[in-house]
Amino acid sequence: MKWINEPIKDTGYSETMLALTPEEARDIAGELAPVLRSLRKKYDRLEDIRQSGEATEKQLDKWVILQERIGTIDSFIKQITYKF
Repeated sequence: MKWINEPIKDTGYSETMLALTPEEARDIAGELAPVLRSLRKKYDRLEDIRQSGEATEKQLDKWVILQERIGTIDSFIKQITYKF
């Protein structure tokens, strides 16, 4: 695992990224699987409250944040599973 600078085409700039070996990526994906299940349970609970029309602003904010986190983690796990 190390930080790398990846050039952004035609801009003269670079973007800092974290590079993982396939083994490191698989290990991290494995550790994130239970976290993803837990986030989905929380999301489903908030989704039920939201659909009932009784969600507070705070609950709606949390619902959106969970939706984004779930998408990111799910995408990471799928990328690792698909690639390796």
